[in-house]
Formats: sequence, C-alpha cells, structure tokens
Amino acid sequence: MCPTTFFQILRSSFDGLDELEKNIFLDIATFFKGELREEVEEILRCCYKGAECVISNLLDKSLLEIIDFDKISMHDMLEEMGKDIVRQESKRPEKQSRLWSPEDADRVLIHNKGTDLTKGIKVRMSPTDLRRDIVNLREINVSRCNKLRKIPNLLGAINLKRVICLWCVSLVELPCLNHLASLEELEFRGCHNLKKFPKVPNMFMDFDLSNTGIEEVPDSIGYLDMLEQLDLAGSRVKNVSSNILKLEKLHGLDLSYSMITEFPEIPNNLMQLNLSGTQIKEVSFCSNHLSNLHCLDMSFSSIQKLQCNIALFGSREIRLDAPIPILRFKNLRVLLMTYCDSLKLLSELPPYLQYFDANNCTSLEKVSFSDQNQDLYELHSCFAEELDCSMLFCNCFRLNQDSIDNIEANAMLKIRLLAKKWASKYDVCPPNFFSCFPGSKISASKFEYQSENSSLTLKIAPNGCNRSRFLAFSICLVADLIGCVSFSGFDFICEYQLTAASGGGHEKFRSEWHCRQQNWASMECMGDHVLILLSGDMVKNDKGYEQASFEFYIKYYGEEDIKVKKCGVHVSYVDEEPKSQPTA
Repeated sequence: MCPTTFFQILRSSFDGLDELEKNIFLDIATFFKGELREEVEEILRCCYKGAECVISNLLDKSLLEIIDFDKISMHDMLEEMGKDIVRQESKRPEKQSRLWSPEDADRVLIHNKGTDLTKGIKVRMSPTDLRRDIVNLREINVSRCNKLRKIPNLLGAINLKRVICLWCVSLVELPCLNHLASLEELEFRGCHNLKKFPKVPNMFMDFDLSNTGIEEVPDSIGYLDMLEQLDLAGSRVKNVSSNILKLEKLHGLDLSYSMITEFPEIPNNLMQLNLSGTQIKEVSFCSNHLSNLHCLDMSFSSIQKLQCNIALFGSREIRLDAPIPILRFKNLRVLLMTYCDSLKLLSELPPYLQYFDANNCTSLEKVSFSDQNQDLYELHSCFAEELDCSMLFCNCFRLNQDSIDNIEANAMLKIRLLAKKWASKYDVCPPNFFSCFPGSKISASKFEYQSENSSLTLKIAPNGCNRSRFLAFSICLVADLIGCVSFSGFDFICEYQLTAASGGGHEKFRSEWHCRQQNWASMECMGDHVLILLSGDMVKNDKGYEQASFEFYIKYYGEEDIKVKKCGVHVSYVDEEPKSQPTA
C-alpha cells in the first residue's frame, strides 16, 4: 500500500471522530505523546468534560496506545497526521490552533502575534524566558514540574486566564497575581512547599489550595468578597483570620486534615464546614454565625467536647445556664462524627437532625436529645426531601441503656413525622428512615408486636372514625452484621400480606429499600445490631384491613443473606390529610 493511500485511511479514521475526540487526539499528537496517562488526563480534564472517557475511546479505536508503564503514545504516522492537520489550518503559526515547535512559539510570544485561535502552546522556557513580553499569553500550565521553585513576575500577562500548577512539589514562591483582571482559574493543589496564601484578584468564586504548605489564612482573605468555596484540605493551616467573616457569599469551607486546633470563626452564611481529621478538641456553638450551617463533618477528629444547644462532650458534661432556643440551629441537617475515638458523650442533640453518623465512636457512652416532645409541626419543614433520615451508631458498644432508650425515642419521633408526611400525599416522596445501634433487644414499649425469628403476624385496630387513614409499619430487626463494611451495601426486603375484614380478601406486597450512606468511611461491623426502619413502601391506605403478616430478609450487596434473629413491628395510624395547595 502506497503512503498516500495509507494516510487517506488514517485521515478517514480521524474524520469519523466527533469534535471532542478530534480535539483530544490533536492535543495528544502535538503536546502529550509519551506522557503519563494520569497526568495527561488531569490536564485535559481542566479543558474538556469527560476527557478520560474520550481517551479510552481513542484507545479502543487504536488511535492511541499505552506503552512503558502507562504512558500515552500513538504511531508516528498518526502523530505526523495530527500535526499536519494543524498545519493545514493556516500557513501562519498565530492562526493555528496548536503550537509545538520552539520557533513558532517564540514568534507568537515574542512578537505579540497570538490570537483567539490559539488553543495551546508547548514551550520549553526558563524563568528568564518568562520575563519576555507575554501580553497575549492566555494560559500557563506547569503541572508536575517537580523542580519548579518560582514563577517570575507576570506583570505583562494582562490577558492571562488560567494558571495551572498542580503538584509542583518544589514551588515555594508566587508573584503577585491580583492585577490580572482576566484571570479566571488558579490551580495550586498539591504544591506542598507553597507556604504563603496567594495574592489573587477578588473575582474568584472557587479557590482550591488543598494539599499545599500554606500555614495561615491571612487578613487579606477579606478582600475575596466573591468567594463561595475555599478548599484548604490537607494544608498546614493553623490559623484563620477573623476577616473571613466578611465573606458574605462563602458557602463551603474545607479545613479537613489541616493543622488547625481551634474551631474557626465562620461567616453567617456558611452552609458546609469540613473539619474531619483535625486536632480540634473543644467546640462551643454559642455564635449566631452558625445559624445557617447545614453540614458539619468532624469525622476522624480529636473532638472531645462540643457544646451549646447541640452539645457533644468528652470527659465531663457542661450545661449552659441559659439554653439557646433549639430552632437556632434548625438548618443543621448533617452531622458526621465517624471514628471520633475520644468522644464519650453526646448531649442535647437537636431532634430534627436528619443525618447523624457516629459509627465507630468506640468510647461513646451517653447520648441524649433536646426537646423530644417538640411539636411535630415545628419539625415538618426541617427535613430535606432528597436526603434519607439516618441515625447511625454502628460499633458503639459502650452505649448505656438510657442512651439506647433515647436513640429509640428519637427514632419513633422521626417515624411519626415521616409517616405524617407520607400520609399528606406530597408530590415529592418524603425521606426513608434508618437507624442502627449495637444490641440484641427490641423495645417492647415501642414495638408492641415481636417475634424471635424473621416473621410475625399482627392484628390491626379497627378504624373507629369516618375519616380515611394510613397504616405506617415501622420495622425493628436484630441481625449479626459481623464482616459488613458499608451500610450502602444492605438491601432490606419485606414481603407482607394485608388481610381485609369480613372475607374481603388479601393483598400481597414486597418492599425493598436500602440506606443511602453520606459518609463513605469504611467500617467493619462487629456482632449483633438493632435496626429500625421506615420506608414509603410500608405506608398503605387502610382498606379495612384487620391482619398483617410479615417476612423479613437482609441481603448484603445482593448476594449474601444476613440472618434476621428477631423482628418487631409498630403500627402508626395516621389520618389522611388533604393535599396541600400551592400558594399563589
């Protein structure tokens, strides 16, 4: 086969690609041949959505290949075809989409020839080279340049939009960047030796400084008034300036696994705060700045005491003289405390907390909730429809009986609320409920129907009024969960039959549901646990039923059967309410 015919075949393969595949093919042909796949994917991910999938597709089509321990490559003829396609865009380098030769790059950069047509330039330059007039430079990407220590003055780069310095582990110094009005994206993740907070323009909404050597959040943070997300996870931050209170748009702050030892001051509008893996030992929730907090993660931390109307105590209990109204923190929906080994006591948790995870808090002894008798109507608006309601205490074997009683009482409070919401016939299905704690005993006062195996039959009380009603069946199971490492792998199955009075026949149902776990920390369950559950599938319109029969199963990741040792059922009788009408 002559070379011309072969090139035509290769070109037809290229022409058959979609636009995204063509762009990534040309990027690899001109810039990334012979580079590590992981690094190429990380860079292209910043430019294209789904870059990893596209690379896989090009590999499947034999337009790319993997060589030498996961390096991306391609046949020399494919590389030359890709470069030739770019050259055919224009005879003038400044009008070509990609520049890879030093001569063409110098011509464009030195003589200000860059245009919007240029998507990328491959350059080999020293810091001295960067001092040239680079007014038309749009992007600097020096990711994983392990020997790069300093980025020189970029005063002339007034059109610079992106500075990408991922995992530049030797980088210690940055120039002032706050004069770069065109700057849209900064990436310094993984720059372990970068110790000073960068001076950047104030238009940034998302700033990722995770895994850097930054030691403090300075007073200048107050000027970033457009900032919505700040990520300092894995950094060396020890102090956060109180000027962070000025950031009225800041919604998310991640200080996980940083060096911080005290609970930081946070702005009133903050919704998500991640302090997991920190050495914080005491927290006082006495500030109005926490009133909008939706999610607090302190998993794997050294927390011993957290106090206010939500109080988590360590070695001793401290009570406030003037309790703060419980609804101050009504927005707090998610509290994650997994693997807090020093935590001994949880006191006055809010009753409306929607997702609480204290799995593997092995020192935890006491748990209590505030206002267990609070009016359900006050709680009605606190639950987010998209989030299941869960209270998880797996492997908390030191819990005393009073604490278990409190957990069960709170479970029944939430079940009454959720049953009421299901009976209201909302267009959006209310959350399911799931609770787990160590034990082998089912409360007789809360689950009046019980069995020493996986099945039971119960009588349904007759409807004594003329109104329609719903039957909500809440379930309690005892099972040995040894070896299970994630609640998300459980499938809870109930097959049940409802029999109508006076020979009205019967109906059979099958309900399956599982816990949607928010915290993905692995765990290994040990021994018997009590499970309390409610699902919308277990809320039925009462058609004059007089008897219900149940059989329960638990599967783990769809295969392994987990034996149900005991089961219990509580029937909630809920009057049907008219569907709420939308307000004008």
